[in-house]
Amino acid sequence: MDSLDGSRGGSRELLLVILRRKWTVLGAFCAALTATFLFTLLTSPIYEAKAKVMVQPERGSSGIEGVLETQSYLQTGTFNVSVINNQVEILKSWTIAERVIERLQSSPYANRLSLLSAKKGNLTRSHVIQKFRQSVNVIPLREADIIEVRVKAPSAWEAQILANTLASAYVDENLSVVRGEVKEVKSFLQDQISVVRDRLAKSEENLRAFKEKEKVVSLPEEISSMVTQVAYFEGLYNQATTDLATTQTRLDHLKELLEKQTGTLVEDVAEVSTPVISEMRKELADLESIRARYLAQGYGETHQKMAEIDNRIRETKSRLVESTKKLVSAQLSGADPLAFSQELVDKIVSLETEVVTANARAEALRNIIAYYESQLEKLPAKTLELARLERSAKVDENVLMMLMQKYEEARIREAGQIGNVRVIDPAREPDSPVRPRKKLNLAVGGILGLMLGIGLAYFRNYLPDTIESTEAIERISSSPVLGTIPEIKSVRSRLQARRSPKGEKLQGANAALPERTRLITQIETWSPISEAYRTLRTNIQFTGIDSPVKTILISSPGPSEGKSTTVANLAITMAQAGAKTLVVDSDLRKPIVDSLLNSKNTIGLTNLLRAECTLDEAIAVTDIPNLSVLGSGPLPPNPSEMLGSNRMKSLIAALRERFDYILLDSPPVVTVTDAALLAATADATLLVVRSGVSSREGLARAISLLGNVRARFVGTVFNAVDIGLGYGHYFDYYRYYRSPGDSRS
Repeated sequence: MDSLDGSRGGSRELLLVILRRKWTVLGAFCAALTATFLFTLLTSPIYEAKAKVMVQPERGSSGIEGVLETQSYLQTGTFNVSVINNQVEILKSWTIAERVIERLQSSPYANRLSLLSAKKGNLTRSHVIQKFRQSVNVIPLREADIIEVRVKAPSAWEAQILANTLASAYVDENLSVVRGEVKEVKSFLQDQISVVRDRLAKSEENLRAFKEKEKVVSLPEEISSMVTQVAYFEGLYNQATTDLATTQTRLDHLKELLEKQTGTLVEDVAEVSTPVISEMRKELADLESIRARYLAQGYGETHQKMAEIDNRIRETKSRLVESTKKLVSAQLSGADPLAFSQELVDKIVSLETEVVTANARAEALRNIIAYYESQLEKLPAKTLELARLERSAKVDENVLMMLMQKYEEARIREAGQIGNVRVIDPAREPDSPVRPRKKLNLAVGGILGLMLGIGLAYFRNYLPDTIESTEAIERISSSPVLGTIPEIKSVRSRLQARRSPKGEKLQGANAALPERTRLITQIETWSPISEAYRTLRTNIQFTGIDSPVKTILISSPGPSEGKSTTVANLAITMAQAGAKTLVVDSDLRKPIVDSLLNSKNTIGLTNLLRAECTLDEAIAVTDIPNLSVLGSGPLPPNPSEMLGSNRMKSLIAALRERFDYILLDSPPVVTVTDAALLAATADATLLVVRSGVSSREGLARAISLLGNVRARFVGTVFNAVDIGLGYGHYFDYYRYYRSPGDSRS
C-alpha cells in the first residue's frame, strides 16, 4: 500500500508540475513541432528503389570431371548462410561499384544523374564510387536464397536506374567469374591441340619415310607389344601432364581473382605448410607411385587392388585439403578481405592439392616409361628407331584424341554456364521518399517536444528558487500551511463587465482595477476564494487553543506577495463572524491598507506614537460592521525605531483591551527589520507566500529572522494559487455546500 500511495503521489506531483508549467510545456512542444516541420520541409527528399536477386544452389554438371573435377568457387555444392553472406559482401564491394559507375558513365542518361554530376566538382572517380557505395544497402531475406538490393538517390527515377544497374552488373560479374575458369581451360586446350596436331603429322611423316627407306613394314610381335605398352603409359603420362597444366591454369586464374580482392593474401595461402601437410603430400606421392606400378603389372582400373589404392588416394587428398583449409583459416583469421573470399581460398587450397596429386602421378608414370625405354634401348638400331617412330606416332595420336575430347567437354561446359544469380524482381520507381518521413518526424518531434517541455517544467519547478506547492512550503518552514488562497484575477475579470464602486466603467481586459476589487470577501461573499479566507480564519483560531491569539502580525518574505490583500480579506471574514477587528497599517514605508478598506482618516499610527492624537481620533470605522482601521499616518524617517519603541508595545496592549482581533500589516521580513520588531510583540505571526513569486531562499531567511527574535510563527498562507493546478476539487466542495442564502459565516 505504501508503494501504491507513493506511486499515486508521484503521479499527482508530476501532473501538478505539468499543470503549473503548462505554458512552458506547451511552448516547448510547439517549438519542437515547428522546428521539426521546418526541418522536414527544407530537407531534400531521398528515394529508395529495391531490386531482388536470387542466388541459386549449384545444379551440378557431368561429363567434364576429367578437366574440372571440382566446381567453380561460387558453386560449392553446399548452399548455406555463409554463401549468402559472401554474395552480400560482393554486392557491396568496390569492384561491383566500379562496374556500375563505368556502365552509368556510358549510358544515355549519364548527364542527368546527380551521382555523376558531382564528378564535375572536386570529387574524384574514387569519391564517386565511394559515394555510390554509401547509398547502397544490401539485405539478405531470412530463410530464403534471395538478397534485396536497396539504393538511395535524390529522385525516384535515379534510384530505379542505380538499383537496376547494380543488379545487372552483379549478375554479369557472377557469370564472368563462373565462365572465366572454364574459358581459361578451353583456351589452353585449344592451343595444345594445335601443337599436338602438328606434332602428330610430323611423327606420321617420319614413320612413313623410315619404312620406305629401310624397306620394313612392321615390328616383330613381341617388340610391337612392348611399344604399345610404352605408348599406353606415355598416353597416361601425357594425360596426367595435361590435367596438371589445366589445373594449374585454373589455379592461376583463381589466384588472380583473389589477388584483385585481397592483395598479398595469395602469397599467404600459397606459403601455408606444416610438417603434417608435408608428410601427407609425400604420402600422396607414394600412393600414386604404387598405383602406377599396379598399372605396369597389368592390373586394370576395376581390379580390387586398383580400387583399394584409389580409395586411399581419395582419403589422403581429402585429409590434405581439410588440414590445409584449417591452417589457412587459423593463420588468416584476422584478414578482413577474407570475409567474402573464403570460398575462393578454399577452392585454391583444393586446386593446390590437385596440383600435388597430378605431379605425383606424372612422376610415377614417368618412372615406368623410363623403365620401358631402358628395355627398348637393348634392341638393334634399325628396330629401335622403328619402335621409337611408331611409339611417337601412337602417343601423339592418343594425346590428340584426349585433348580434343577434353576441349569439347570444356566448350559444352562453357556454353552451359548461366551463372547461379538472377534478378527476380527489378527495381521500380518508388512512389514516395524514404526521407524525410513527414508523419514520423512530426510524431517524434512532438514527443521530444513534450518530453523537453516536461523536463523544463521540472527544471523550473525544482532548480529555480520560486515556490510552487504547499509541500515545498512545509518542507522549508516545518510548519503548516494555514490557508491556500486562489488567484483573484478570475474574479477581477468578471468585474470588468461591472461598474466600479465609483461608478466607472472598466475598459479592456487589462484595464486598471480599483484597489477595493481585491476585497473578494466583501464583493463575492460566497465565492470559493472567500471560503478559503474563512478557512484561514478558522485555522488561526485553532492555533490559540492554549493561549488566546489576539494580535496577529501578517507579513511576507519579500514585496508584492499579497500580504496587505490577505490582511484586509482576513479582517473582513473575522468581522463578518462578529468579532471586533482592527487592522493596523504598520507598514510605515509603503502603506496600502487604508486605501484598500477605503479609510478617509488622515491621522494614524505615527500620530499616536508621537502623542499627537487619541485612539478614538486615529481609529477609523469602515462601512463593514465590526471592522475598524488604524492607518499608518504620516510616514516617518525612522520607522524601525518607532515600531520597536516601548510606546508601540503600550499601544498594542491598549488595543487588546478594545478589540477581539488586531491584525498588523507590516513590511516584508527580509527587506527591513520592521516585521521582526513587531513579531516579538504579537501573539502570532503569519507569512504570506505567493505561488511562483516567493523564493525558497527568501522564505527560509524570513523564518530564520523571526526565530532570532523568538516570534511565535504559527504558519503560512499560500497565496495566488491557480485553482486549475490540482486544487480545484477543494474549492468545488465549498461551491456545492455553500450558497448565497446560507447564513453561516
